[in-house]
Amino acid sequence: MTIISVSPLDRLTISTQEIHKRHRRRLLPFLNLSSARANISAVYCLCLLFHFLFAADVLATDPSSIAPSVVTRTPSPLHPADSNGVLLEDALDMAVDDLRALNDETKKKSMSSIRFLFSDIDGTLVHYPDEQEGANGNNMEKDEASRNTIIRLPPSSTGLQGIISSRTLALCRDLRQKYGVKVVLVSGARTSTLLTRLAFLPKADAYASEGGGRIFYPVDLNSMEGDGYNGFVVHPVKYDGASDDDGDGQKNNDLTPFGLREDMTWRTKMEETDAAGKDGYRGMDNEIRGISDDKKEAVVPVPEREGKLWEFAQTLLDRGFVIDSKGYSACFRVNRKHQTNGRITNEDFDSLSKMDLPIGLASSTNLGCVDFYPEDSGKKNCCSYLVKSMQSEPADQTDSCKSLTLPENAVCMCDDDNDLEMALACSHAYLPSVTSSSMAHTVRENERKLTVTEDVSKGLLETTATDEALRIILARVKKEYGTVTDKS
Repeated sequence: MTIISVSPLDRLTISTQEIHKRHRRRLLPFLNLSSARANISAVYCLCLLFHFLFAADVLATDPSSIAPSVVTRTPSPLHPADSNGVLLEDALDMAVDDLRALNDETKKKSMSSIRFLFSDIDGTLVHYPDEQEGANGNNMEKDEASRNTIIRLPPSSTGLQGIISSRTLALCRDLRQKYGVKVVLVSGARTSTLLTRLAFLPKADAYASEGGGRIFYPVDLNSMEGDGYNGFVVHPVKYDGASDDDGDGQKNNDLTPFGLREDMTWRTKMEETDAAGKDGYRGMDNEIRGISDDKKEAVVPVPEREGKLWEFAQTLLDRGFVIDSKGYSACFRVNRKHQTNGRITNEDFDSLSKMDLPIGLASSTNLGCVDFYPEDSGKKNCCSYLVKSMQSEPADQTDSCKSLTLPENAVCMCDDDNDLEMALACSHAYLPSVTSSSMAHTVRENERKLTVTEDVSKGLLETTATDEALRIILARVKKEYGTVTDKS
């Protein structure tokens, strides 16, 4: 016989042999009852055994439902005791209490330590092959041998077209639906760019754009929250392994359209005057909020924007730098390739990443660009905030999930320097590619913390290296959970 303990995240089987070993000394004295009370005691023991099994069954589903018993009866033929005067019912109560403690302790250990996956997008989930054939053709490239369709994203303004594999989409889905891992996409891309690509990206629990400056959550259009929703709607593309029917006639959440809701607590923090201010958001929400053309807000030019971030941007403009603020609300970028007016030298540009910034601002480098944003923003700070805000509601929390942290409960996927703080803050980071010499140096200095999955000799390159990283994470989660907990 086994006692099955079911918790929200695991199913644990505990053998009665283990329980007997823990309580043999308590229960053995009662097996040597005198013949004068053998019949009565046998019947009583059967009743108590039934009671014990019933209690254990209740314990399995709700350990808090069983309170310790207080026995005030004295030993008697109906309440037998051992030579030390310990009642049999007391012994069984102690067994139940110990079983409860064992269940709680084991449940904590059986939960996977990985509760969050924070992933960059470009160079991590989405890749840009050196050869760009087919950029204007079909957006899917079928690999019949591996049954893994390569999906092409819409071309960017520069003509580059990213690709993502169906397997990447399916592995991210499995992490979320089967194991309850919260997947968050964190990108340095402008918000407008992220919106055009969401249909091709893994469905996630949250999306962050502008290097963590803005955070959005998916809105279920069939829920109360989605009732009356008239904003931006994402229509996910079909991929290998996705289905719009779960077999019961109900739509699953692979391809079901969804809306977006911004985290206004985070936004309010970014809108402070000592941060980015409010003016950068004006005119940027027209598409997200579904505002009609006749009611659209105009974008505020940088020289007219209030807020420390934009005041600093103006000082760079005055020095002759060309800045990129299009589509950004709480961030702006300075691109080396854009400095073509003859006023900015390479030395001038290099000084940007080393300069002393005004108090309250921060910066990061990314593929020949320098991004500037409020110091409370950035990928690492965004992830730390989400770990705290996305934990279970208090009523659903157990002792094991009240103190989830970035260093202990999150893993990261990334590729570039602007991901470095986020990567080192997580318990481990997986890199499908390394896009800079500085990042390669960091990997060598942190081999226990950072794992590169790219291996050309094994054919692990771009999308296959991404899929390998996700397989490693999924295997680790499976091992720590022990069994599948289907969240779909």
